[in-house]
Amino acid sequence: MGPRISVVIPTYNRAPLLRRAVESALAQTCSPDEIIVVDDGSTDDTSAVMGAFINAKPRYSPEISYFVQQQKGPSAARNKGIAEAHGEWIAFLDSDDLWHPEKLERQFKAIEGFDGKWGVCYTDVRFVNNPSLTMTSFGSLKRYYPAPVGVVANPPRFIAGPDRPIYVQSLLARNALVKAAGGFDKNILLGEDHDFVFRLGLLTGFCYVNMPLVDVDRNPLREVGMIELWKQDAFRLEQRQLRYEKWLSLSDGQDPELRKTLAKTLTAIHSEWANLFLAKGEYGMACRSIDKAVRYRRKIPTLCKWFLIHRTPNLVRRMIDWRAKAVTSYRKNGRLG
Repeated sequence: MGPRISVVIPTYNRAPLLRRAVESALAQTCSPDEIIVVDDGSTDDTSAVMGAFINAKPRYSPEISYFVQQQKGPSAARNKGIAEAHGEWIAFLDSDDLWHPEKLERQFKAIEGFDGKWGVCYTDVRFVNNPSLTMTSFGSLKRYYPAPVGVVANPPRFIAGPDRPIYVQSLLARNALVKAAGGFDKNILLGEDHDFVFRLGLLTGFCYVNMPLVDVDRNPLREVGMIELWKQDAFRLEQRQLRYEKWLSLSDGQDPELRKTLAKTLTAIHSEWANLFLAKGEYGMACRSIDKAVRYRRKIPTLCKWFLIHRTPNLVRRMIDWRAKAVTSYRKNGRLG
């Protein structure tokens, strides 16, 4: 008898897509024991779709549980699923994404190949429904691993870098570790999955399968979802700052290199805040932001920017504006100016 597996799927107003996601979990060659769908207050016909789906499901297939809650966000929905999960292992899937049939089987083979030492396994992912995203996650990060499986022995340092190397839709983790990590932080509204994976990394090493076994939907026209929030600079910076300040606090007294990476990112975040305030003509706020950047990391470029913002903020504002226009021109015309 294999390990018991619980699949957690949060959803909100994705009735047309949800059925496909659930079917991809049911089609696994290593069958899960239960699939837990948590409806975060949908106003479409998600309830009717799930009711019909459950009634039509063969008795011998995995149990499907469907919970409805008042809208509280994806973190609360996933946490409800975690609380209801009985499996030794938990795998996460979003309601607009799909697993390839061998996803769980290959992950367990990887875990067994490393003698069960690691409590988390993830895979590469493929982006779909967006013609501008032609590379997989590993490929876009230029992580060309030579072997079909491998190990990340220091996940926090790996995750804390400038990119997002691990997608929660590809994650398989021990239930006990998921709960020890505290689940998903409901106070983080953007990047809550990134935060969760970081905290898991403080508890165990990760192994990975070097294959894109998850299709992650990146449809740019989707109205439901968080993609548009990424375009709002202030909200994006606020949420990123919240994550990295939290991680710096959690890593207190631990890996010095990790803390250097976190401090470097926080310096960049506060430098970006300074740019935003300069663009709005809020020079006092810009000065306070660059002061925070310097406190995290005293390097020559940041110190120079600190000096210029405090002495000639209007000049820095014009420089930032010129650079933004130059970048826009280059992207549009392939040339500066």
